[in-house]
Amino acid sequence: MKDIRIQIDGTNFINNGDFTDQQIHQLAQIKLIKKYNKKNITGFKLAFVGCVELNDLVLVSLPYGITSKQIQGCTESKIRSLLVNVIKSIKQYTNKTDVVTSGKIAASFYLLDDLESNGLLTKFIKSDSTKDNGSINWAKTIKRNTPFKIGNTWGYTDFIRRGNINHETHELTMVHKWAIKEAFSLISLISDDYKIDIDDYETHLSESDIKEILFRLQPKLTKDRDIHVLDMIHQLINENDRFNISAIYTKNFNLIWEQALQNVLEHNQLLRDKIPNVLWNDISEVTNELKIKVKSEGGSPEVDIIFKVNDTLHVLDAKYYDLFNKGSRPGLTDLWKQFYYGQAYKAIFDTKELPNNGFVFPCFMPESSIFIKKFSTVNFSVNSESGEINNLTEIPAFVASINLVLDSYLHKKSLQKYYLEIIDI
Repeated sequence: MKDIRIQIDGTNFINNGDFTDQQIHQLAQIKLIKKYNKKNITGFKLAFVGCVELNDLVLVSLPYGITSKQIQGCTESKIRSLLVNVIKSIKQYTNKTDVVTSGKIAASFYLLDDLESNGLLTKFIKSDSTKDNGSINWAKTIKRNTPFKIGNTWGYTDFIRRGNINHETHELTMVHKWAIKEAFSLISLISDDYKIDIDDYETHLSESDIKEILFRLQPKLTKDRDIHVLDMIHQLINENDRFNISAIYTKNFNLIWEQALQNVLEHNQLLRDKIPNVLWNDISEVTNELKIKVKSEGGSPEVDIIFKVNDTLHVLDAKYYDLFNKGSRPGLTDLWKQFYYGQAYKAIFDTKELPNNGFVFPCFMPESSIFIKKFSTVNFSVNSESGEINNLTEIPAFVASINLVLDSYLHKKSLQKYYLEIIDI
C-alpha cells in the first residue's frame, strides 16, 4: 500500500519526515516544489495541481480554494471524488504544453483507453480437427477424403473441421491481462472512467514472469498495436531510472477553472468578440525621425465569462486566489479592469443599466448541493467637491463550489440558473 500525502497548491509546509531527501530532490528537480527559508526555518511550497508518484509515495496537490481544515473534515470517498474531478479536468488539456502526463500513470491511462477501444491482445492459432465441432475446412476435406455418390451428386462421410487453441492460454494475452490489472490499480485513486471487473484480469503471473515473457516476445512482434502495448507494459515495470516520476499534473490550474466556469455558465463567445480591439496607430514620420520603435499590434481585453439572459448582460471574472489559507485578493488593476468591462459593454450595447458584473473564486463548499455564494462586494466610489461620497457601482464577489463546477463541466451540465437565482436574491 502506497503512502498518500495530500497538500494544497501554493501553500507552505515543513517537511516533518513526510518526504525523504531523495523525494524532495526529485520534486525540486522538475520544479514541482520550491524551497524557502524564513526566520531560519526551511520549508517548501507546492507549485502544481495533480498527482505525482515517487516510489512508495503518492503526492496529491489540490487546487486553491480548499483549506487544510476542510480536507481533515472530509471522508476518504469525498477526497477521492474531488481528486477524480481535478484529474479529469487536467486530462481535458492533454494537448497543452502546461499539462504533464508521464511514467506509469501515463502508461496506465494509455493501456485502459486502448483496452476500451480494441480489447485484449489475442492470437488465435488455427489447427485441423476431425471432431464434430467448428466450421468445415472444405479445401482440406476435398483434398484428403474420398467422396461417395449419393443419387446424382457426390458427398463425404467425414469432414475436416476448423478448430483453434483457446487464446486465453496465449502468453501475449496473459501479459496484457496482468498489465490491465496493474494499470487499473495504479490509477484507481485518481480516475473512475473505467468500468471493468478486476477479477477478469487475474493471471497469477509475477513481475519477474512478465519481464521474462516480454524479453522473449517483443523482438518477434510485427503489429504496431502489439508493439505499442508492450512498450507501455515495459513502462509499468521500469525501475531503471531512480528519478523516474509517474505523474499527471499542471502548473496552471487557473486555466482549467476558467474553462470550467465558462462551460457551466454558458459563456457566449460572440458577445466576447464584441469587446473593442486596441491598436497603436503610430505616426511613421515622427517614429522614424525620433527612432521610436514601431508598435502596430494591440489586442483586446480578455473577458473571462459573458452571457446574456433576456436583456441583461452578465460579465464575470474567474479568479484563482487563495482566499482561505493566505487571504489573498485581486490587485487594484484587476479590480479596475472588471469595472471598465461593465462600462465598455454598457456603451457597446447602449443599455440603460450596467451589466451584472462579478468575480468568481473557487471554494470547497461544506454542502455538496450548493453551487455559488456571494461573500463580498467591491465598492467603486469618488469624492465629490461637497465632500460627499458618490458611489459609482458595486461589483459582487462570489465563491463557487470547485467540486460541483468540475463535475458539471465534465458532464456538460449548466449551472447558469443557480447563479441567476443568487443574484436575484
